[in-house]
Amino acid sequence: ITVVAPVTISSVQFVDYTDEYTVGDKYSFDGTILITYSDGSTEEGSLNSLRYQAPDMSVAGEKTIALSYAAEDGETYTGNITITVVAPITISKVEFVDYTDEYTVGAEYSFDGTIVITYSDGSTENGDLENLSYQAPDMSAAGEKTIALSYTAEDEKVYTGNITITVVAEEPVDPEPELISYEYINASQNDWIMNNDPLFKVWAWGGEYGNGRWVDVTVEYSEAYNGYVFTFSLFDNCDGFKFVRMDPTVELPPEAFPQDMNKVWNQSQNLVPGQSMSESVDYKTFTF
Repeated sequence: ITVVAPVTISSVQFVDYTDEYTVGDKYSFDGTILITYSDGSTEEGSLNSLRYQAPDMSVAGEKTIALSYAAEDGETYTGNITITVVAPITISKVEFVDYTDEYTVGAEYSFDGTIVITYSDGSTENGDLENLSYQAPDMSAAGEKTIALSYTAEDEKVYTGNITITVVAEEPVDPEPELISYEYINASQNDWIMNNDPLFKVWAWGGEYGNGRWVDVTVEYSEAYNGYVFTFSLFDNCDGFKFVRMDPTVELPPEAFPQDMNKVWNQSQNLVPGQSMSESVDYKTFTF
């Protein structure tokens, strides 16, 4: 016959348990009781046979728990485990940053920045703008405006803060000058104006022309009018202009009127954009 040794419990281990909790959590051993037998086999013990004293979970720190397991062999097996109880992660602060701080009078206000939530462990995340409330300021008048913001966080607490924006009057924008074409007509038989191959120019000032600048004039004979057509273009923001007929030998500085008036044979009165010397039914007539 063969006589074999009885199979007995070699060890009881407490494994695979949660080892970190938060202050205020309820403690309950949630691991495995691993029983190893003398023949090398294992099985899990029943949690109903486990006894322990739950630690104080109201204070953060390391906690040692003494476990006792009553096995089927009538023996009690003991062991200690350690868990860590940590302080709960709470919201340290809520900040309102990266928002537009300057608006124009009449603009519609809406907070467009970022809500930064900082937690007690140093981590951060962005808050949801849908949980933000505020009263929009009066945007009809210029000045500094203080806006009180309220943010309702996931912990159901309301965090508040003030931001300041500046509302400024809109600066008037000068319209882009428009280039307007002019056509002055001398509908007469007086060809003397073309004698000596004269030079025709327009002297314009103000707006795009500053203190004054010369503008080229195109001269063509028109059978329809039985006279000469003088065409030129001016920006509509000039303050005034005059039409000049002069000696073709005159030297014209680009931004100065001739000093030698003997070279200026004829010049019109000062005109403003859109004005002519006289009006006709179907065309503007210019005469010297």
